[in-house]
Amino acid sequence: MRTPIHNVTSLHARAWKLLTAIVSRRPDLRIIETHPGGGQYDCLSLYSTDQTHIADLNLNGRFHVFNRLDGADHGTQSSHDWQGMFDSPEELNLQVLNWAGLTESSIETSPGVHVEIYRFISAYLQYMADVSNEWQCRNGYFDSSGMDGCFVVYDFDRFRPAKERLSQQLPDDFLGQSAYRFWFLRKNGEPRICMETTGTLWLADDIGYDPFDIREESAQSLVRTTISALGEM
Repeated sequence: MRTPIHNVTSLHARAWKLLTAIVSRRPDLRIIETHPGGGQYDCLSLYSTDQTHIADLNLNGRFHVFNRLDGADHGTQSSHDWQGMFDSPEELNLQVLNWAGLTESSIETSPGVHVEIYRFISAYLQYMADVSNEWQCRNGYFDSSGMDGCFVVYDFDRFRPAKERLSQQLPDDFLGQSAYRFWFLRKNGEPRICMETTGTLWLADDIGYDPFDIREESAQSLVRTTISALGEM
């Protein structure tokens, strides 16, 4: 029997922790948000920088592996019930690494700044997992197979400096779309923090703080700083 998920925030926190553990070991990977099946599914997806599709973690379903990172054939075991192990976090962490073709002892190479952003997201959601408000992390681009994608206008409108950055394309932008670089932490559906995988974090315009640089402060320290600035202590 599947263990019930305690709340939406803890679900997102666990998903981000699992994928961040993979990307920490393979910083050539990127996390994007996808909605396959014309929007039927809600996934965090792993892609390599050459746009090879590695895996989908369905937030409402299973962990699907398309290309193992060790090059091995996944055979018929390509879909795994990650939520059924939700209350065994250490075992789940090891299993997801194994499913993806990695081990716990896989060397964590020097991460890129995008990995530090993912670590911040993971740590922030973990901190908020037991509060009454619902926190989620959503991408700046709504990617849905079979439908036209678009950047999330409402979220960007709350962060004018981030919206100005949308016009700046970078060589490694996924599918040439700059909006994939941005993530938004939403409280009860309202965007409160915007992050760009180049290293900058912004609080919503109405809060009135200068941007933060993930390279100048550890993820854990920055969690405490932003929580204090948002009045969430």
